[in-house]
Order: sequence, then structure tokens, then C-alpha cells
Amino acid sequence: MKKILIALLVLASFLQISCSPDTVNNTPTANPVDVYVAGSKNGQACYWKNNQLVTLDSGTLLETTANKIIVSNGNVYVFGSGFYSSQPSVYQNLFWKNGVLTNLTLSYSTNNQEVKGIGDMDVVGDDVYFCGITKIQNLTVEQYEIAYWKNGVKTIISSTSNLNGSTTNIKVLNNDVYVRMIRDGLYGYYKNSIYNETPNAPNSPRKGFAVNNNEIYTIYQTGNMQSTIYNITNNTFTPIGVNSNAFYTDLYFDDNNNVYYIDMSLQGIYKNGIFYYGVNALIGHAIYDFKIHNNNLYTLELGGNFGTINIVVLNEVNILEADSTEHFNSLYIVQN
Repeated sequence: MKKILIALLVLASFLQISCSPDTVNNTPTANPVDVYVAGSKNGQACYWKNNQLVTLDSGTLLETTANKIIVSNGNVYVFGSGFYSSQPSVYQNLFWKNGVLTNLTLSYSTNNQEVKGIGDMDVVGDDVYFCGITKIQNLTVEQYEIAYWKNGVKTIISSTSNLNGSTTNIKVLNNDVYVRMIRDGLYGYYKNSIYNETPNAPNSPRKGFAVNNNEIYTIYQTGNMQSTIYNITNNTFTPIGVNSNAFYTDLYFDDNNNVYYIDMSLQGIYKNGIFYYGVNALIGHAIYDFKIHNNNLYTLELGGNFGTINIVVLNEVNILEADSTEHFNSLYIVQN
């Protein structure tokens, strides 16, 4: 009799697991992680590590903010911006490594080259990459150089006299440097120094790249409004969306090869094409960053009345909420 009861309990457990829907796991993992949130407080760049505020040195710069944070080999890298009171309309691109400030706009400019903008940062091991655009000075015609910097050393990707765009994202994989670019109003990407227009995407702004199984992907919208995941490595395409007019962004893969993206309303996350998570309509307004780690979902959301409050949510539970002087911009999760 005892053996029969045990068998029935095992069978019931199996049926419960196998029949349960694919929903967000509400039980945080026992594996400890560090949660980093980049942003600003009282107009000064900062980040939060496990809800503890770390204020970044801004020198004499005003209205500084941390836009992106990456932690690698125990070092904390932050990319942000700010301006000087004497030039309030000229934003400076800023970088902090373990709290030490570098003004990239000044450091990467020379007597002959002026930095027009730094678009993004990536970190691989101890190597730090930035992508951006410089303008050649003292010429009768405008001449620009599209470039990336590895540990401060500049590599010119391309030169042009008709820029009409900007760099938007950088990703490094297997020593190849990928830079997304708006050129002549069209969206494409450079692989090292070779430019590639995103296939069938006449005008399709999207956020950056995603890496999975040593392959690099991007997400974009085709001319017929169909969102598509593009495997750049294999040159293959996967149409996605609930309908042909669906519009998705923020491509992301977890450790189990599941693919996630956000819908056009910024209020829902899809997992493998199926609705996975939506903001709480009573407190949430929009998702603008998210991470999956140890089967836990971390979201960075605009909350409150018309998105006036920033919140960080773990498995549908608020774990950090900004006050009126604070603003959150990006998330990064590190396994201890």
C-alpha cells in the first residue's frame, strides 16, 4: 500500500509539472546574483548594486547619467553622458571604470579629429570597445570617419563625406567587431570594415545585437512590416510575431537557447513567440530593459502615472523603486 501511494504522488507531481503553462517563475533562485542598475540621482551619474547606491564622480560636468553598465572580471564599466555649463547643448560622452572618470569626447578627439558622438560600449574580458564617429577638422568639405576604439586605440571602419546617420550599437564576437549604423537613412551594420545593409529592411530601427551559441543575431522589420530575427552568422531569417503587422525589439537569448523580445507597446515580453510577461497595468507603463538569469525575469519598467516612476521587477515583484530624484536606464546581472 505504501509503495502504491508513493507511485501516485510521483505521477501527480509529473502531471502537474508537464501540464503547467509557460509562465514567469515566481520563486527566485537560491543561486546568489548581483543586480546592477545604471542611472542617475539628483542629476549625477550613479548605479545601484543590490539596491545600494554608488555615486560616480562627475567632475565639473552637469546633468550626468549612466546609460549602460557592464561587469567583467570583477571590474565595473559604465558608459554615460553629461555636459559642461559653458556648453549646455554639447553632450560629452563619458566612461567610468571602477568609478574613475574618462571624458571620451575629449580623450578621443585630436587636433585633426573631433568626436561627434560615441554610440555604444562593449566589454570582452578586460578589453573595452566603443563605436562612434569623428569629423576631420580644417577641410573645405565635410569628412567623417566611422570608427571603433579598443582600449583607446582607434580603428577606422569607413570614411564618408555624406554621413546622414550615426552608429547605434557595437558587439564583439570571436574578435570580429559588429557595429550597427544608420547610413543615408537606411539601417545596416559593419562587420569589421565591411558594410552590410540589413536585408529587406528599408527603414528599421532596432536595438543592437544578440549572441547565442557563438552566433550573432539582430531583429528588424521588413518592408511588409513583418518582424524578423536575422542570424547574421548563417544568413538565415526567422519571421516572428502574432500577426504580420507585429513590431518587436530588444532581442535576447537565455542560457537554454530560448529567445525573447518586446512588443511594440513596450508592455509585453514574448518567449519563443508566445506571450510571456506583461506589465501590471495598475503600476506599470513600459518595459525598456530586461534580463533572464537562472530562469528568473528581471525587468526595468516605467511605472506610476504616465511612467513617472522607475521600478526594477523580479518575477513580478518590485525590488527597487526610484524616487522623484532618481532615474534608471539599464540592467546587468552577475552570477556570484
